[in-house]
Amino acid sequence: TLICAEGLNQLMTYLLPNFIIATGVLSGVYAFSALLQGFMIIPSEFPSWLAWSHYIAFHTYSWQSFMAAEFGVEYGEQADRLFTTDGEFGMTGKQVLEEYEIYHVRPTTNMIILGSYALAV
Repeated sequence: TLICAEGLNQLMTYLLPNFIIATGVLSGVYAFSALLQGFMIIPSEFPSWLAWSHYIAFHTYSWQSFMAAEFGVEYGEQADRLFTTDGEFGMTGKQVLEEYEIYHVRPTTNMIILGSYALAV
């Protein structure tokens, strides 16, 4: 994700006439991407005309891979572990992933997509 972000920074700096304008535009792009990666708003709550943007934002792919690695439906034992806060029983890893609508994550594919973004930018 960092390589993609740096590449996009360089691209915008070359395309826009002023570094300050590039910084402002990039702030908006990153805020929009962060909003639509699936953490703040889950994909089913996106307006229908904006659903495609979930797949365009490169943050989506690192976010899904991180969540799959952390809460581990793919990796077995962590899927059934209870996560607690303040001694209270919480959700299992599988329930956390279902809450954020993260299903069938393929970390290798996600990293290939991020690498492709980095090369394209």
